[in-house]
Parts: sequence; structure tokens; C-alpha cells
Amino acid sequence: MNKQPIVIKVGGSLLGLRRLHAELAEFLDGLDTHQVVLLTGGGPAVKALHHLSKSLPFTEAEAHWHCIDLMSDLTHSLSETYPNSVAVSSWAEAERAWEVDRIPWFIVESYLRADDHSEDHLPHSWDVSSDSIAAHLASRYGAELILLKACELPKKKASAKALAKRGIVDAWFPKVAGQMVAWSIRNLPGGTVPEISLDLVESKRPVRSRRKPLRAPRSRRAAPTAAKAKRRRK
Repeated sequence: MNKQPIVIKVGGSLLGLRRLHAELAEFLDGLDTHQVVLLTGGGPAVKALHHLSKSLPFTEAEAHWHCIDLMSDLTHSLSETYPNSVAVSSWAEAERAWEVDRIPWFIVESYLRADDHSEDHLPHSWDVSSDSIAAHLASRYGAELILLKACELPKKKASAKALAKRGIVDAWFPKVAGQMVAWSIRNLPGGTVPEISLDLVESKRPVRSRRKPLRAPRSRRAAPTAAKAKRRRK
């Protein structure tokens, strides 16, 4: 009986890690299945495009497909450099890769364009990032989803809505999360940043220092000037 397949999105925040290949290989070795499908986020290029989107001469839908192109380019690049990998553009191709013990990296553009004919296709907006795209793919094929990131994660269990509110996942992700068999967010060791608790993040009052202003000890205070000493004698 086959293990549950897993869709793994390698976040754009991890693409600059020097030991990305080694850490990803160690992470995959720790899974209990070889049936994994990998894809990447858009990285800094997508963030730059979003930042400049209001001044660029195309619609939000056109920007969406530009971002998909950037995702596809990055995923294809990793498929060429990561050991024993192959680029695929359909789930059937991914299954054939598993049969010959190769790791499929999913180029999402063809899949998304075909899926646009479905009633529940993803919207073409900035609410959708590679998080929701990976989630949508996982939900379509009954796979578990793992989002690999380098970000601050809450120590306590948090809902998809709470994570979206904090910018850890995109705004559309909560609408897809309930359609998957399981999902989680994890940090690779080299991309890990200190964990925080959501209740600390949501604190409304700024933390003020309780330290009092430093004062010199009495024994170390400067001696009174001649003028001050004269006034005191009067």
C-alpha cells in the first residue's frame, strides 16, 4: 500500500541558503514516503513585482501569470541542480518519476491554466501566492502539504486564518486549508529564526523598559563649583 503523497513548497526565503540542497535532502530523508512533489515560491523577484505592481502597465491578473512564470523558472532551475530530480508539469508525470525513484519538481503553469476551467479555480490576484497554489495542488490529489519557510512561527497551534493575518501564509490560504488531508509549516534548520508566541505578537501595549535613569553614586558626584559653594554659604 502506498504512503500518503506529500506536496512540499520550498519557500522563496530559503533559496539563498548555501546548504539548501543538503538540508532539503536531510529533511526528505526524514519523511516516511518517497512520494513527494516539490515546487518553489517566487522569491525576491515576485516581491519586487508586487511592490512595483501599481506602476506597471498590466492588470492584476496579468501580474498573477508573471508571478507564475517566475515560480516556474525557479522550480525548473532547482530541478536541474538538485540530485536525482526531474521537472514535471502534471501529476501523472510525478507518479512516473516515483516509479523510477526520481524526485519530481512541479512546474505549475500548465496545471493552473487547465484548472482555470474548474469552478473552484484559484483567483488571479495578489491574495494568492505559492502557498495557496501548493495547497490547491495538494487538495486536488489528496496529498499532505508541507510549507518549508524561513519565518517566525508561533509555538502554539494556530489556525490558517491566524497565520494569514500575521503574513505567514497568503490571504487565500485559509480558504484552501480545509480541503487538504493535512498541512503543516516548518523551518529548515538553516532558515530557522527564533520562534515566537502569537499572544506575544498580539500584545497591544508596547513593552516599556522599567530601568530608571542612571544616576552617579553620591560618593562619585562631582564636587560643587566655586559659584555654587559661595551661594550655599550665603
